[in-house]
This record gives sequence, structure tokens and C-alpha cells, in this order.
Amino acid sequence: MKNLFLALLAMVAFVACNNTESDYNYELEFENGMFVSGAVEPITYEQFCEEVAGHCWERVASNEIKSNGTLGSDNYWGGMEGGAPGIFNIEPTLLTYYSTFVGADVMGKGYMNFPIRYDSNSIYIDDDNVYEYYILKIDGNQMTCIENAGLSSLGYHFVLSKFRRMSNDELSALKRDYTIDFSR
Repeated sequence: MKNLFLALLAMVAFVACNNTESDYNYELEFENGMFVSGAVEPITYEQFCEEVAGHCWERVASNEIKSNGTLGSDNYWGGMEGGAPGIFNIEPTLLTYYSTFVGADVMGKGYMNFPIRYDSNSIYIDDDNVYEYYILKIDGNQMTCIENAGLSSLGYHFVLSKFRRMSNDELSALKRDYTIDFSR
């Protein structure tokens, strides 16, 4: 019994060591009200169009980024409803955000379209000066970004999010299910 307990304890320790911030080497700095990283390779507009745009992305993990650049708890968006979390489809000049919206005057599965611009690893909504997504890494069907989680009286909140690229069939099913246009 003692050996079984020690084996389980070792397995838990191994999993915990493999699920730490060890792959978190982005050296985040807070500049002009946003987190940026000098440790990532620039992603050109051509790379953005080829590897990110034209695809639908689903968030699979998010950690809050604390003011000192360290990561907070897992599952930042867990249990939140009313516009987050969502799935987004990116084109070179348009982001379509799919979610279940819950609010005073809106409710249901739908989408919102936002004009975007891409500049220096960052996706900006319209003419905003604060990015929505700051791309840190694209690795095949996975993308890691700093995501703008919104504004409160304390300032902007940012999360480190990992996304997976969805298939065309998944995007078709999403468009079939999320039919209400909440764009303004």
C-alpha cells in the first residue's frame, strides 16, 4: 500500500512539474498599458495572413497575467457567461467572434464582426490603441497569445491564452448554430 501511495505521489509530482510555467519564456514587459515580449520572433503580415487569417480559433486554456508579468490561475474564463469565452474566425481585416451572449437586451448564440488591423504581432480592433491579441507563438494548429480580457476601474486585464485551430467542418457547424448577428 505504501508503494502504491509513493507511486501515486511521484506521478502527481511529475504531472505538476510538467504543467508549470517552464514553457513560459516570454519575458513580458508592461509598456504603454499593454504587455509585450522582446523574446518572441516578429510575425510578418504575410505569416499572419498565411498561418492565422482564414482560420477559426478556439480557446483551450487561459491564465491571468499578473501586474508583475507572472501567470495566475488556470482557466481564467471558467464559468463566465455573457460574451466570454468565445471562438473567433480571423480574416486579414475582419474578426468574427462567436459566443453565447447573455445581457439585458441580448441573449442567444450569435456572432459579432469587428474590423481589425494587424501590426507587429498585434491584432487591433478598429482604431483601438490597445491590442485584442498579441501573438507570441504559432505552432501548426496551436497559437499562444496575450489576450485583452477587458477594462475595469483597475485598468486593462490580460490573459495568456492558448488556442487551437478548428477544422473547416467545425467552422461550418459553428456558423450553422450561431446565427444571431449581434454586430452593431
